[in-house]
Amino acid sequence: MEILKVSNGQIVTQSNKPIRLRGWNIGGWLNMEDFIDGFVGAEHNLRATMSRIIGKEKAQFFFDHLLDHFFTEEDVKAMAKFGANVIRIPFNYRHFESDDKPFEYLEDGFTRLESAFDWCAKYGIYIILDFHAVQGWHNPDWHSDNAHAHILLYQHKLFQDRFVGLWKELAKRYKNHPALAGYDLMNVRRR
Repeated sequence: MEILKVSNGQIVTQSNKPIRLRGWNIGGWLNMEDFIDGFVGAEHNLRATMSRIIGKEKAQFFFDHLLDHFFTEEDVKAMAKFGANVIRIPFNYRHFESDDKPFEYLEDGFTRLESAFDWCAKYGIYIILDFHAVQGWHNPDWHSDNAHAHILLYQHKLFQDRFVGLWKELAKRYKNHPALAGYDLMNVRRR
C-alpha cells in the first residue's frame, strides 16, 4: 500500500497513480451513536446508565465484548471482497483518554485501533480517522458524545491541548502504518 496524497485536485498514490476511494463508515464502533445502538443520548451516558443498572464490572464486560465483536477482521475481509479500498473510523476520545487523567492514554483503545489498521493493511484497505467526539466538544450534538449541548473546545486551552495531544499520539503510533490514508509531508513546502 502506498501513501496517498492530493495532486492537481485528485487523490493519487505516492507513485502518482490516481485512486478512487470507495468503502464504508464504521460508525458505532469507537463512537457509539444512538441511531446505531438504539440508546437515546450520548455514549458516556449509556455507559453510566449500564454501570448503574448492572454494576461497573458487568457493564465493562458488556462494552468490552461489544467493541471486540462489533467490528472484526471478518468484516474487513468481506469489505475487501466487495471492492472497498477505504474505511472511515469515527472515534470518541473517551476510548483513548479519560477526563480524570488527561494526557494519560488508554491502551485498550489503541489496541483495538491497531487491530483495525493491521486487518486493513492485510486486505489492502486504507483507514481515514475521524475524530468525531473531542475533549470539550466541538459541536452541541449527541453524536459527538455531548449530553449538555455546550461547546467548550474553543473556549478552554486545556481541551485544546488535550485534543492536539491525542492527535499527536495517534500520529506517533500510526504515521508510518501502510493502511493510513495520509498526505506525503515530504512534498509540503513551508512558508
